[in-house]
Amino acid sequence: MRKLAWFPPLLMVATLAARAAPAPPVCAGVLLSAATGAPVTGADTIYGQSVVSVAADGKGGWYIGGDFWRIGSQARSDLAHLDRDGRVDAAWHPGADGRVESLARSGRTLYLSGSFRHVAGSARPGVAAVDTITGRLKAWQPSVGRVDQIVATPSAVYLASGQTITPVDATTGVPTGPALAGGAPFAVTPVRTYLFTGGPYYGGLDAVGTSSGEPDEWDPGARGSFSSLTSAYGRVLATGRFQTGGRRQVGLAAWTPAFGRLLWIAHADGYVNSAAIEGTRVYLGGLFQILGGQKRPRLGAVDLRTGRALAWNPQWNTALQWTPIAVAAAGGRVFVGAAVTAAGNAPACARRP
Repeated sequence: MRKLAWFPPLLMVATLAARAAPAPPVCAGVLLSAATGAPVTGADTIYGQSVVSVAADGKGGWYIGGDFWRIGSQARSDLAHLDRDGRVDAAWHPGADGRVESLARSGRTLYLSGSFRHVAGSARPGVAAVDTITGRLKAWQPSVGRVDQIVATPSAVYLASGQTITPVDATTGVPTGPALAGGAPFAVTPVRTYLFTGGPYYGGLDAVGTSSGEPDEWDPGARGSFSSLTSAYGRVLATGRFQTGGRRQVGLAAWTPAFGRLLWIAHADGYVNSAAIEGTRVYLGGLFQILGGQKRPRLGAVDLRTGRALAWNPQWNTALQWTPIAVAAAGGRVFVGAAVTAAGNAPACARRP
């Protein structure tokens, strides 16, 4: 059973209005200005039912995965590469035959997991790796069950499957160390791995030594449902809907990386699905209408140093047909992947041809 702790439910609606003219159609993904929240003009329309995973390409663009079939004029099956302006890479087309749910890039390798059976025409049940430049399938084939989340580091690739996180070789897929007791969401650093324990729908956050797998002193005292964990800029951030520090209805919180001392929290009146950091901003997407006491329907941003809500307030989706699922930020732009939630009244770009 897939636990909501790492991949939030899709039974949601969005309430955002288009802000700039001409605005792109409200479809499975949108590229926004990190400064103003306005849609980036000229971006290709993504035709599909969802974009649920995003990985930056290191050059200002994005690899995206989900359930989609066309981007602009190019046929694309659940996996694609976009440039920094949101235009599809016509030369990169490995393709998958099922939804791509987790992406992680390391160097020239893009690792992916999901409900697919084949990638680039070859059998790869649920997990695969492709070249980021050519799109060619790589020989990497780890022996694991369903993979909930992939994290790639320079030394290993970590695969969360159920309540186990397994480090494997980045080239062969052979395990390289002891399995870690915990599951998705998780974040890996050289010293410790932050992870979710419990489930399938409710649990807490913990940490273990990355090399040893032994329990670590990090203890944030957080309980609830979690969608993401990130370790960056001297902070550990978690999103979801949980309680910590005696506070309830927390959508985002930040703790110190060593002992889990609470630095700040951001209240949300609904589930926070994803967070992306750029500079001193944390961009958020999810179910909420109110973020940090401010009206921020489904998309918003807080200050990385304080957790206070910022003025960034995109007006993107008025038809109540999409919910932000995956958010990524790079190069002054924010990519928002979304899922259709208007059962029986799907927008035209979400209807299969």
